[in-house]
Amino acid sequence: TGGSIIHDTSQCVFSSFLDYLYSGKLDTCSFSADHLADLMLLSDRYEVDSLKLACEHGLKSHIDRDSVLYFLGMADQIGAKILRSSCLYFVSTNPDIMDTDLFEELPQTLQAEIYDMVIWVKPSRARTEIECLNVDDFSQEAVSDSSSVEDLHDTARLETCLSELRHIVGEHVLRERLVQVALAADYDVNRALNFYYSS
Repeated sequence: TGGSIIHDTSQCVFSSFLDYLYSGKLDTCSFSADHLADLMLLSDRYEVDSLKLACEHGLKSHIDRDSVLYFLGMADQIGAKILRSSCLYFVSTNPDIMDTDLFEELPQTLQAEIYDMVIWVKPSRARTEIECLNVDDFSQEAVSDSSSVEDLHDTARLETCLSELRHIVGEHVLRERLVQVALAADYDVNRALNFYYSS
């Protein structure tokens, strides 16, 4: 009997790939980060975008100091926008990660993008602190000092929500419209979709 040879993947990962093709379901919680990463690469190779997206969401919960640069490099390489955005946010809020050897192995363009993000965050914090010093009530300083971090977090949440919405509703919808429903839904994709389709 004839058969096909699938290179660069394990039997276990390919089995999960086939299970998804037949069932349309994927329990990301039951898989390790390595399994999800390999499955995402395989789904990208065979252009199964829905599986790729599911793996991206599954990998977001595995982002930590040890994995973030590996995930970021992979997400950048295959255009996994949601995972890439989550990794960039994590690095921007933990800039000492840039001192590792693995950071030096990232593409120069990606390193430059991360540097720009970190530089943008620092002046934002400094500017907020200067504004706070002009206020007599120093209790306000603590509130304002945290605002730049919260703003960055909100920006990352907004961009992640917009990416997911764009993937579902298509490229024809104006960005302004998607921003409106995302903000109204407090960045919850399901609520945003309800707002979008009900209006």
